[in-house]
Amino acid sequence: MQLLSLGCRGGNNNCRKQLNTLRSYFGAATRRRHFYTQNRLLQNQMTDLILEVASHGISSKSIY
Repeated sequence: MQLLSLGCRGGNNNCRKQLNTLRSYFGAATRRRHFYTQNRLLQNQMTDLILEVASHGISSKSIY
């Protein structure tokens, strides 16, 4: 999964930065009327990432 390689290295702060980066790619900040749809898509991708990591038992330390 591509998002996994972009990754949650270094714990929560980095995940938050990654989330903000993805949000900016989707243009959620600039197109307010599309925010809900794009944010939903982003949430779904992050949920997929979390499930992917959880299902493989990958700890945050091993994603380097």
